[in-house]
Amino acid sequence: MRITHYRSLNRDEVYLSTKKEVKKHFSDIEGLTAVFGLNRKYEVDSRCSKKLDTLHSILISITCNREKEMGLSLFPFMRSDLSSEMLNQFEEIVLPTIKEWFVIQAAKPDTAVNGIEELVFSWDGRKYRKQSLTYL
Repeated sequence: MRITHYRSLNRDEVYLSTKKEVKKHFSDIEGLTAVFGLNRKYEVDSRCSKKLDTLHSILISITCNREKEMGLSLFPFMRSDLSSEMLNQFEEIVLPTIKEWFVIQAAKPDTAVNGIEELVFSWDGRKYRKQSLTYL
């Protein structure tokens, strides 16, 4: 597992998780690269033809490519938007979903992965929204 921080946060920004928590939950995932803040916000890959609902900011993106290289990207958001419900659902719902998705991707035969598969998570104020993307 490789973890990379690209930028320090402003005082009013936060990520949903820490380096320590990422290691704790995903250290057994081979080929995983976790990236904190590569970009200030999520950008849809130009190869993706599916329309992505970006009404709410994307906080997490997870990817798997043909070579089964896994990626976890966390994007900063305003500390004032952070709530206990948001953290609870992240721990109880999002983390297990991410872990299960990585395990499923790793178990797929090489011929089953046609391009890049991606899941993105956003927070709508009450619950997390998950969107699935596939592109070449």
